[in-house]
Amino acid sequence: MFVIRSEQIGALGMPAFEREMVQHIARYFPERFLMMEEPAAMEVVRMSIARCAEHNVEARRDVCLFLNCALVLGSGFASDPKFSWAAELLAMSGTKDASERMTAVRDRMLRQTEVFHVEIDD
Repeated sequence: MFVIRSEQIGALGMPAFEREMVQHIARYFPERFLMMEEPAAMEVVRMSIARCAEHNVEARRDVCLFLNCALVLGSGFASDPKFSWAAELLAMSGTKDASERMTAVRDRMLRQTEVFHVEIDD
């Protein structure tokens, strides 16, 4: 599994990964992308990457899952009191690894919202 560490994000700036995630938004969230346009989409990607680092979420897949949740629930979902379950799941670092935590967050989001299922490229 390819992992992006916060030090790498800072050192490399990760423009290719950021662009890939903006393309992901355009592909899987086209209406949202049209409303926000590319500069705002890039900002959402960068904010999501920074928040992932706060929760020790480093793998590409997990960052993508976090971004998906941010797009569905709002960019501040991880600290929003109405989604307290997300903060609780993200804080379970002692019992679950980051991939398990992000899968649990995604699964709960999908059950709660029943909006749609986003296909994730692993």
